[in-house]
Formats: sequence, C-alpha cells, structure tokens
Amino acid sequence: MAHWFAPTGPAPLAVAASLLIAACWWALIHIPRHHTRTVWGSILRQFIAFLTTLVFAMLVIALALNRANGWYGSWTSLLGSGAIMEQTTVGAETPTNPDAQTPGEPDAPPQQKEATAIQKDPTTNPAFGTQDWSDPTKGRYITVSIPESGTERTHKALIWLPPNYLSDQNRFHPVIVAFPGVPGSIETYQNLKIGETINGLVDAQKMRHAIVVIPDVFENNGDTECVDSTDGSVRTETWVTKDVTEWVKTNLRAADAPSGWTTLGYSAGGWCSTMLTMRHPELYSSAVSLAGFFHLAFDGPALRPLDDPAYNLDTVAETTAPDVRLWFWVAVDDAAPYQSMQRFAPHVRAPTSLTHTTLASGGHSAEVWTTGIPVGLEWLGTTSPQFAWTETK
Repeated sequence: MAHWFAPTGPAPLAVAASLLIAACWWALIHIPRHHTRTVWGSILRQFIAFLTTLVFAMLVIALALNRANGWYGSWTSLLGSGAIMEQTTVGAETPTNPDAQTPGEPDAPPQQKEATAIQKDPTTNPAFGTQDWSDPTKGRYITVSIPESGTERTHKALIWLPPNYLSDQNRFHPVIVAFPGVPGSIETYQNLKIGETINGLVDAQKMRHAIVVIPDVFENNGDTECVDSTDGSVRTETWVTKDVTEWVKTNLRAADAPSGWTTLGYSAGGWCSTMLTMRHPELYSSAVSLAGFFHLAFDGPALRPLDDPAYNLDTVAETTAPDVRLWFWVAVDDAAPYQSMQRFAPHVRAPTSLTHTTLASGGHSAEVWTTGIPVGLEWLGTTSPQFAWTETK
C-alpha cells in the first residue's frame, strides 16, 4: 500500500485531480452565482480562483508526468540526490593504480604516435564544416555530421575538444563516447557542462583531458536503444561502432587502443553505454552508466525482440565475460534501473568488473546524473591508465 502514496502512486494524483475539480467548480460556478458587494472584491475573488485553478492544474500535470516517467519515486527524492548508501564491486576487482597496465594493451599514453595532416589542424579539415575556431587556448563544443555507411543518411554528433587540442597539434587524447536519454538531445551534455567538468578534474589532478563525442542515437526522441533493427531499417549500433569510430579516428587525434576509449550515458543512454561496451570490448574498455538499464526496454516500437539473446547482457556476462570495467550510479528509489542492476549483477564474473554505487534517494532525475558525472569520471581517471592524470595532462 505504501507505493499508492508515493509521488508515482495513484493517491497523490487522485487528490490533486479532486482539488482541481473543486477549484474549477469554485471558479466557474460558485463565484459567478455569489457576487460580492464591490467590484474590486469580485475581481479579487476571480483572480484568486484563477491562480488556485492554475496551480492545481500544473500539479496534476506534474504528478501525471512523474507517474509516467518515474522521475521521483519517493518524497525524499524531491530534495535531491541523497548520500551514498553502498559501493560494491562484483566480478574482477577494479584496479585503483593508474599506472597499472591494462591486460593486453600497451601502457604508453595515447599521444605517442604520429598525427596525419588533417588530424593536426582541424580548422582546415572540411569534415568539420564551418566552426568557430577563435581562441585556440580554450575548449569548445562543435557539431558535425557523420555519414552512415551504405546509405545517404548522415547523423549529427556533438564533440568536446579539450583546451589544449588546437595548441598542441601532436598530442593525442583518450575518447569518451557519451549518450543522452529519451527524451533528450546531444546538447544535453553541453548543458550538463561535461567539458568544463573534465577541466575541473584535470585541474584537481583526477584525470587527463579527453575528447567527448556525443552521437545523436535518439533522433527526434525515437528510442532506438542503440541497436540495429531486425528489419535493417535502423542501424544505430553499426553507425556508432563502425562509422562514428572510424570518423573520430580519421579526423581527430584520438587514441587507437580500446584502453583509450570509454562510453558514458544516463538513463536510456546508460543502457547504450553498458550494452555497447559489453558487446564491443574490441572498441571500448569501460562504461560509466548513470541510472541506466541492463536490459532492453523500448519506449515505443520495439526494433528487436526484448528477449533477443544477443542483447541479453545477463547471458553475455555469463558466457562471454568481456574484459571490461563497468561503473554504475543509481538512487535506490529509482526502481527500474536499480532493479535491473540487481538482476544483472549476479551474472557478472571475471574478467568483467561491475562497480555499483547506490544513493539513498534522488529518483530518476537530472540531479542524480549531474552529481554522478564527476564521480564517474574520477573513477575513470583512477582505474584507467589512458585517462589517468599526467604532468602533461
């Protein structure tokens, strides 16, 4: 019964709807039939009735949207993200020494190779289109179009280039491929100031500068779940793992080895982050998921069967056990991703590693994601040699 009275339960919405009906009756029926002695008194009563009705209408809309989307699962989540309750690692033990060599990968920093002519100076590279390249000492967000192979389609991607990218034309950088949620957009990460967050962590010697690539995997808020559809009409996974990867490595001074590539995402983008890393360890060595999911859950038409074994991460973890590190951040009152993690975690075995951090409250909200991004990036800088802070940053 307790869930009936939670922000996502039926009781608060029913109470708010009843109050709205009462306010409408008062404003539309009672007040017109009972005039005050003065004109100003009537105007004041009508104004108060209008405001009251408006407030209750907005409350009904807010509760209905929250019930549909599960943003705030408890009343305490309305106060923001709570304190950390638990942090646990299952599977392989996650290394904490940034100098530790990643198995199968050279521990040389990603910048130790020769840049091509188009990689050295992006200002002359037509692949970037028209951009503002003023002030070469600052970091910048740019938007590019990346073709989808085998089709005439192109899709947008937002890219963060670190402050030293233009000034040091021989330096290569690790790459973070980030995914928004649904609804959401690639610009969300600019609003979340992910580039500026990285700058702060670099200044604090928590990680090194990185390129961030945010591909538009949810065009027009269509939930692709970052997969290729069964009928072949949607090829989001192929575009991200093949076309985006090749475009980045061709046009940017990006690390080659998987140890220099990670994924990051929140909500549905968290599923993309974990799924793509688990299915493509040859491309990505780690994933940072903020209240993401571990199981297919289309918000709209399903592009693949929900029980497709190729996308059953429980099975992938048990049978394949890819050599990747996963980091997960969630509030305990964010039921869907929290329960998805609890289902997935028992299947994880070495060399896969899953570190999950649980907050006391916060719901499925931007507050949780905003507080989790710097923590996840710091974890990345602590556990990955390619993202760890160096004197040259």
